[in-house]
Amino acid sequence: MKGFTELETKRLIEVIKNAKSNGKSLLFAFNEFAKESNRAIGSVRNYYYKTIKKCKENQSLMQKLGVNESLFPAFILEFNSLQENELLTSVLTGITNGKSVRRAISEFSYGNEKLALRNQNKYRNLLKTKPQLVNEVMLKVEKRIGRCKNPYLELSYNLQSKIALEESINSLLNSLKNESLKENYALTKKVKELSVQNKKMKEVLKRALKNSNFTKDFIKNAN
Repeated sequence: MKGFTELETKRLIEVIKNAKSNGKSLLFAFNEFAKESNRAIGSVRNYYYKTIKKCKENQSLMQKLGVNESLFPAFILEFNSLQENELLTSVLTGITNGKSVRRAISEFSYGNEKLALRNQNKYRNLLKTKPQLVNEVMLKVEKRIGRCKNPYLELSYNLQSKIALEESINSLLNSLKNESLKENYALTKKVKELSVQNKKMKEVLKRALKNSNFTKDFIKNAN
């Protein structure tokens, strides 16, 4: 249990048990213990999941720390209002502090890719369907840390960038298309000119071969 003493680990388990019995989330418990122990919430979260994993594989450790199966993390099928608030709070705080949406969601999801995808879809859905809730959480974040990045402005900027990129690509494609048409036209014209010249040369050669004197002179000069 590097970094955490056994006493601290038991205290963390106790805080999480109390949070669950009072209807609070894991994130709430992590935050409470982080403040109590003067540790980063991410470190607390990561340590808890590592400890739970060890407990699953070691019954004696599980009993020693007072861990039971009710503390095993599990995916929640449906989001409730508390979880929606926690997700928005975590992501908005993250992006305000310079993190990308992807990183903020990954950290909120404990690095679990499947859970991160689920949370990412939920975050996007909340931005689309519950702007009032998003604004309420933005005010809470701003009150807590002094500022809050507006996710809608970020979406607007990304949309404008995407449109500009698409326009640039379309312009390039049209330019290439026009150049290609010009080149094809020039090649077609050149082929026609060569075809006409070839036809004329065949006619000249045909007439020359009919002229016996010309043919004799040609053979004589060739020898």
